[in-house]
Amino acid sequence: MNRSHGNQRDRVPNPAGTLEALSRTFLDSALDCIITMDASGRVQEFNRHRSGYSALVVVRQLAKSWLN
Repeated sequence: MNRSHGNQRDRVPNPAGTLEALSRTFLDSALDCIITMDASGRVQEFNRHRSGYSALVVVRQLAKSWLN
């Protein structure tokens, strides 16, 4: 077996992992609150450390404002 092929495969970046890392970096560095939800309204991502509130508290407040 040629060892160089094994080493090259180990160096190939994982596109999903790279996208996840970029997404997390973007969320963590944002100055505004960012909430991503799926089609059912479930919170998928939330940059809680910037807002100081939990996702549940923010989503409840948003729901109240949307219903009024």
